[in-house]
Amino acid sequence: LLPDRGGAPHGKYGLRYVKQLWQHKVVSYVLLLGSLALLAVYTITASMRLPPLGSASEVRRFTVTTTRARCNDGSMPVFWWRRARPGFEDKWAVMLEGGGQCSDEKSCSDRSLYMRSSRTCDSTRLLGGIFSQSEGNYIGNFNHVYIHYCSSDGWHGDRTDPWPTSSAGTRFFHGVRVIDAVFETIMDADSPLASSLGVLRPDHTVLFGGFSAGGRGAMVNADRVRRRFNLPRLRAFLDSPYYVHLPNYWLVE
Repeated sequence: LLPDRGGAPHGKYGLRYVKQLWQHKVVSYVLLLGSLALLAVYTITASMRLPPLGSASEVRRFTVTTTRARCNDGSMPVFWWRRARPGFEDKWAVMLEGGGQCSDEKSCSDRSLYMRSSRTCDSTRLLGGIFSQSEGNYIGNFNHVYIHYCSSDGWHGDRTDPWPTSSAGTRFFHGVRVIDAVFETIMDADSPLASSLGVLRPDHTVLFGGFSAGGRGAMVNADRVRRRFNLPRLRAFLDSPYYVHLPNYWLVE
């Protein structure tokens, strides 16, 4: 691309030919592409050095054996768990799964089997977000308990007898009882899970919460659970429960 002594460009693709086609645009495009390439290399290298925030970690399922609590279809409650990292054995994150709720026979029947039963729950699953063990997530070090939502009642139900239906036999609405059964399990030193997960004790710190319907469930159950199980260090974490104390929008009582 350099001119010879006489000022004429070397070869077909000399400087004069390039100027005629693109003038200074070629140089600008080359510099732009080079900058983007360097940025891409830097981004990829940085992402390889740092773990992504919110990356998922594996938890394992445990089935609660109880005669007091059932999913809608009568199957046993389940939760997924992971033991705390060393130094965090006295801290727990107990979260309620979300998933709306039903209000009549049709809306209950229309819910997926997963939301009505524990029969399709996987033995392991990956959980991110607040459960992530990525660098910088302090709660990721805790004992983790994630309670499956299969009662369709917003975690409010405590009906002793199953509800009769015309299409699905009977349904249990045991949201409150499922919560209690899980806390009874993780506080039981004789539980089959105690040697693997550890035992929740009254002097431990508990972050009790949930997501969406689980947030509503934690909202209405947190004080009760704190009193019932003597957990003075229990604190509530409500993620998008959508219960806000505001005046009615249309000013209608």
